[in-house]
Amino acid sequence: MDSINKTIATVATTLEQLKSKEDDSAQVGYEAVSATQDVNFTAAVGEGPLNPLPDDTCQITATWTYPQVKGQGVGAAKFNKDMVQLVADTLDASKQASMDDEDSRVTMMYTAEIVSIDGDIACVRTYTDSYQPPYRSERVTRSAYYNLKTGERVSLEDSLVQHGFSFDTLKSEAKQAIKTAKPNFDSVSEDNIDDDDNYTEDHFYYDGKGYIVVLDTGEFDCMAWDTHDLVAHAFDSSYSCGQDVTPVRAKATYVPNE
Repeated sequence: MDSINKTIATVATTLEQLKSKEDDSAQVGYEAVSATQDVNFTAAVGEGPLNPLPDDTCQITATWTYPQVKGQGVGAAKFNKDMVQLVADTLDASKQASMDDEDSRVTMMYTAEIVSIDGDIACVRTYTDSYQPPYRSERVTRSAYYNLKTGERVSLEDSLVQHGFSFDTLKSEAKQAIKTAKPNFDSVSEDNIDDDDNYTEDHFYYDGKGYIVVLDTGEFDCMAWDTHDLVAHAFDSSYSCGQDVTPVRAKATYVPNE
């Protein structure tokens, strides 16, 4: 935690220094890099004992990953600071989680990365493996878009407009991608696939080769199918509609304390 706080302080100082400069015209480009944070913390138990006591704990050990940007300007510095802060907030919330709070979660694995930089817009894909004490884990992938000139979060629409797309078109293609990937559904109806309410902006990310739709565990099929990333719209010839491009996920070590 101390190393995260030091990183936040360093990036904040850089941000203030950049804000003091009147000339920000030197901005020419960005490079995405990954940073890591080793975490080892005590948390409320998850999938350990069948009937855990409120004081039962476990030990979580993992290497979390988060994105940073190499580039000049206030926006890049703000983005870097915000990404570090998200890690710090997630770690703090995990340590504070308890069985008494149904909204609390313990995050075991946190992997965030920039999957594309499209002009000034960076797309960040974040994967978390977490649990609500004392219940089973939940694996979730979400996306977010940031304007690196300002460091502010923007919408999926800001990305789509650069490719002449609308969100309605992308949702339509995503529905076809799901039908292509899973032609034989055993737990849901086709009406569920066609329901626009099941598609939100944070379930789509742009990785430079196409737009990907993220299916949460249990969506559109049985729980055993897990979370999956499917190609909704391909720009690259190596991609096809419905192709599974789910990345390999790193895992945390979970050990119940005696």
